[in-house]
Amino acid sequence: MPITAVTNQTALMRQNPNYVQYANGVCYQAIAALENFNSALVDCEEGDRICDVIERLFFVGPGDFGWNQVVDAIRVIVGYTRHGLRDTNLTINVGWYNFVNANLAPTVINLAAVQMYNDYQFVRYLIHEATHLFADTIDHAERGYTDHDGNYRQAGLTAAEALVNADSVAVAVTLFVFGFLN
Repeated sequence: MPITAVTNQTALMRQNPNYVQYANGVCYQAIAALENFNSALVDCEEGDRICDVIERLFFVGPGDFGWNQVVDAIRVIVGYTRHGLRDTNLTINVGWYNFVNANLAPTVINLAAVQMYNDYQFVRYLIHEATHLFADTIDHAERGYTDHDGNYRQAGLTAAEALVNADSVAVAVTLFVFGFLN
């Protein structure tokens, strides 16, 4: 099982005493979502839903210069994240906000309890934090965070920044696979 422990078991835990089992179910959903996303990227063509998602979040479309390089870079990030979630024994620490520290705790993902109340949010934020841990993505604060509709909260994120932005990847995967974010 990828998730071997869930710690700081707050009120959320009283609702589901089998939380490690539940967290693993969500983790397997995230792994499957990452696999489906990467598979769809292989043969995407203009007009495909996945191309629309990439264009929306990474600011480049199938006919644009650099499209193939952007798709390749996204596939690498998604692949590292999928392998990391699948092959690493992880601890989920339930707290007040999301973060990882790859240097001090390379097998711990901290997630806010409020984002774990539904599977889609849990998948999204698990992928977001896992991209930091396994693919060295970064955050670009409000310019790089999205709202619940997948729109960046503030303008100004560049295409180059989007390519290494954790929320861009997490939102692209969840929007494509589930069709919505919350």
